[in-house]
Amino acid sequence: MNSIAAYVLADGFGGFLKESLYIHLGRTYDQVFGAPYATLLQGFLALGLMWFILYRMYRKKIFIKI
Repeated sequence: MNSIAAYVLADGFGGFLKESLYIHLGRTYDQVFGAPYATLLQGFLALGLMWFILYRMYRKKIFIKI
């Protein structure tokens, strides 16, 4: 339903979300499971945050239309 918001979040704010994770969780939060899984953990947490934002928008009936 919010495909435009999902695209903007992923493309425009994806880097911002990942950098925010570094700021709030520390520079080595992605090393919890070792170096091979660092990008997987980063992606999983960024996807989780984006999903949460989109879910909240859906529950509050906030839809972006053009």
